[in-house]
Amino acid sequence: MGSGTLYITPHMYARKSADETRKNLTTFGIRINGTWNFFYQKYEILGPGQIKHLGLFPFKTTMLTG
Repeated sequence: MGSGTLYITPHMYARKSADETRKNLTTFGIRINGTWNFFYQKYEILGPGQIKHLGLFPFKTTMLTG
């Protein structure tokens, strides 16, 4: 991957919310004009075959350092 590579691990983006429900995230990257842009989709599994979509958001590098 080269120098300056940062690996994103679950402890950086997956946490239980205040009400102790597990919010699930799927991260993905899209290459736009030679630059990688990362996003995450947040959702909650309500039951068999039932998923509540909570949004699609840009993954900002400032989120990794704070």
